[in-house]
Amino acid sequence: TTSTLLHAPTQLPREVTNIIAGCHILVYLDAKTLVGDPIETAALKAIHWTFTKDDISIPKPAALTLTDAAAAALASTTADSSSTTTTKPKKSASVRIVQRYHFSSELKRMSTICEVEGGVKSKEMWIFAKGAPEVMKGFYVKESVPDNYEEIYKTYTRMGRRVLGLGCRKMSGHYSSSMTRDSVEKDLHFAGFITFECPLKPDSAQTIQMLNESSHLVSMITGDNTLTACQVAKELQITKKPTLILEPISSPSSSSSSDKQSSEIEAPKAVQWISVDETITKPFDISTITAIAEDYDLCVSGVTLPFLLHGHSSSPSASGLHLVKVFARVSPEQKDEIVTTLKAQGYYTLMAGDGTNDVGALKQAHIGVALLNRPDQPPRPRPSPLSSSIRGADMGRNIPPMSNSSQMKQRKPANIQSPVGASLATPGTGSGAGPSAAARNAARTADMMKALQEMEEDTPLVQLGDASIAAPFTSKSTRVTPIVDILRQGRCTLVTTMQMYKILALNCLVSAYSLSVLYLDGVKLGDTQLTVSGMLIAFCFLFVSRAQPLNKLSKERPERNLFSP
Repeated sequence: TTSTLLHAPTQLPREVTNIIAGCHILVYLDAKTLVGDPIETAALKAIHWTFTKDDISIPKPAALTLTDAAAAALASTTADSSSTTTTKPKKSASVRIVQRYHFSSELKRMSTICEVEGGVKSKEMWIFAKGAPEVMKGFYVKESVPDNYEEIYKTYTRMGRRVLGLGCRKMSGHYSSSMTRDSVEKDLHFAGFITFECPLKPDSAQTIQMLNESSHLVSMITGDNTLTACQVAKELQITKKPTLILEPISSPSSSSSSDKQSSEIEAPKAVQWISVDETITKPFDISTITAIAEDYDLCVSGVTLPFLLHGHSSSPSASGLHLVKVFARVSPEQKDEIVTTLKAQGYYTLMAGDGTNDVGALKQAHIGVALLNRPDQPPRPRPSPLSSSIRGADMGRNIPPMSNSSQMKQRKPANIQSPVGASLATPGTGSGAGPSAAARNAARTADMMKALQEMEEDTPLVQLGDASIAAPFTSKSTRVTPIVDILRQGRCTLVTTMQMYKILALNCLVSAYSLSVLYLDGVKLGDTQLTVSGMLIAFCFLFVSRAQPLNKLSKERPERNLFSP
């Protein structure tokens, strides 16, 4: 069963722990700021290792309690492959990354050359690699791959988990900085799979439900595995019908070529629709995609996306791209191409993303929403009107410079009141004005110190890798609720503007008609009548301008034409 194959992060073999500790893209921008993939940060935390600014991963004291018996117990479950693997590294004291071959969206893998130091000061050079399981299989030594390799990783991807294949190899020769990627990523030994369970945000399902109920087409574009993406889309109610995935048709020649170790991924020659459980298959024909979409939800991977985009020679609008609910294993360039094609079909697009892979699509979309990868922070309390007025009145006064807020907190009130209180004193008040004046000065000084502290704490939220550099809208949290807020505000603005123009046009027509009729009869409106009429029109504009957006998006879209019924 699959449950017996799962093991706690602290009970992993040492070679798997070394791969997690040495094969990642985490870097330090400065002495304290660690940036990179949050999943890799969580993996290091799970195995109780820490990463230093010298590109060295070291175990915490809790990680040193892993016994050889635990590793042997895990190795016994894969006895078939353990006989062919290389010598496992000794119990590591540190793993230092010597060279990185960074992750590529086209290659779907990354690798590193690491120096593994044992407890007796013995150093060994190892090659660690990880990537998509279907891609990594071609880089393993055939004898180290178990027979149920595909069955295992597909089982976990159908659960909605992210699965990565791990491989390693001990270097026999000396390290050279001129080593190519092809020479490094070959003859690897299969070390296992690492699975990540990413829980859904609590408001994601509700937000997507509101979008579906308000006449919007919702699609998922991700770089994850197709099975993982289909399960997540099902949980989010993006897909409600059985899902068909556009997959390449495997042939004996293609299966033999997949075992070859190459840096290039060959494009498939033929594709077909296949269900998630691989029980239903349908031939692919661009002319029948509309009929298939009536009974099934569609998923397209990055490998088979060209068949959908360029399968129809007449125009891109006939590709049926808008019928696809899930795009999986797509590259940043393909995300850009998807949004561009949807725009060419006449759709208004809104794209939400949180990484540099989404920058191109965010720029191409009509509305781009960047989600900062930051934990949600409680809202800062608003200052009172009294303190705001005091800070506004004191702005520009001659206040002595202060080093930082911590030093101001450590000073005594008497030391603060002397110089600052004199600069804040109003005419006619001084040291002899009584204790009430000193108390007021102390209160003003405390408000100023609080304001300075808030200014120091308001550090920029944008960091390296954020998608906000290309998006006109930026959310300070990872929640997708701001998407609904933007649509609510946009619809409210459109409706309000249209109503104002309609009121203005109606007023002009009524005034022109009434004045013409009255002029023919020789009648003029009095001053009081004109004043009342103008005030009524002004109130109409005032009431419409104070309109607030609805809490829930309506199914009916607002009219975009001024002369619509």
